[in-house]
Amino acid sequence: MKHLKRLSALLLAVLLLTAAAFAEDAPARRITVQGQATVMAAADTAIVSLGVETTAASVTDAMTENAARIEAVLTALKAAGIAENDLYTERFYISTVYDYSSIESRIIGYTVSNGLSVTVRDMAQVGSLIDQAFAAGANRCDGVSVSSTKAGEASDQALVAAIAEGHRRAELVAAATGDTLGALISVTESGSGYVSMEYSAKGVANADMGTQIIAEGLSYTATVTLVFEVK
Repeated sequence: MKHLKRLSALLLAVLLLTAAAFAEDAPARRITVQGQATVMAAADTAIVSLGVETTAASVTDAMTENAARIEAVLTALKAAGIAENDLYTERFYISTVYDYSSIESRIIGYTVSNGLSVTVRDMAQVGSLIDQAFAAGANRCDGVSVSSTKAGEASDQALVAAIAEGHRRAELVAAATGDTLGALISVTESGSGYVSMEYSAKGVANADMGTQIIAEGLSYTATVTLVFEVK
């Protein structure tokens, strides 16, 4: 009888230890949510791609005309207040012009293209600078891109706001399921940075009004994944 009681006690102890082990190995309950936020920043800098393209029967004539017109464009841009270090050549090439009207193609001229990258630090000046460049001899505008000097600050603000939004959503989930939100286990940044750029170039019928570049701003977004314990 004593032996049976000892065996029962031993089995009970084993069962209790096994149950405790399973309880320790059981995964903790968690809540995983995403938070996302977007912060707007004013566009305050523009990069304008301007250029001169010339074609002539000889490569020398095409290069000579191109060089003279580019020099005039540079002079006009500098006179308008563009700093020397905000101007640089972004492309230069010489291509051959062929006549394909007959069976055998033949060279009939050469095209020289010289492109400038112009950084404009006053958005209100962009349209008039394009007009002045064309008046001085430019005949290409390959695009306008805008940026913000506050990009880093806006990106940081978006990240902080995304984390706050994720915490709010976790509280909401916990309340809806009758749980209590515990400690934050991890935060993973799953996406951030520049989202969209809104601007437009408008050619105006009335030449006296000139070109208008309307920058509507930049938006920066951040997305994070948060994992919380559940009590």
